[in-house]
Amino acid sequence: MTDVDNHSRESEDRASENEPGRRSFERVGLRTSVTTIVKGADEVPRVYKAWTDDISPSGALIQCEQPIESDEICVRVFLPGLQERFFNCRIVRRDEYASTSFNRAEITRYLYGVEFLGVCGDAEMDFLMKVAAGA
Repeated sequence: MTDVDNHSRESEDRASENEPGRRSFERVGLRTSVTTIVKGADEVPRVYKAWTDDISPSGALIQCEQPIESDEICVRVFLPGLQERFFNCRIVRRDEYASTSFNRAEITRYLYGVEFLGVCGDAEMDFLMKVAAGA
């Protein structure tokens, strides 16, 4: 298990101890790619590449190399065999930690506990697909 995995699990364990029964579903460890789209203060959508550490039907723990200021985000989770969809999410927990990269540079990683609020509609999905593709 990597330092990243250990840190994520330790953060989740601490959160679970502090807030017993806060989840509807148990999360499963899964590392997969996530596209995160955030509307900035200027209303311009920003795209962040991220990944999950774990996931459940009601939410996920997402890691990113950039800070996300907004509480409301859209995410596209890449899961083999499932139709590609964006989900409206709310960030319910934030954390960060320092990590060492391959070239020994120290970088900050940002952790976000997100709650899935629902699947984006078709019109919003078309717009988000274009934003994610850089159009």
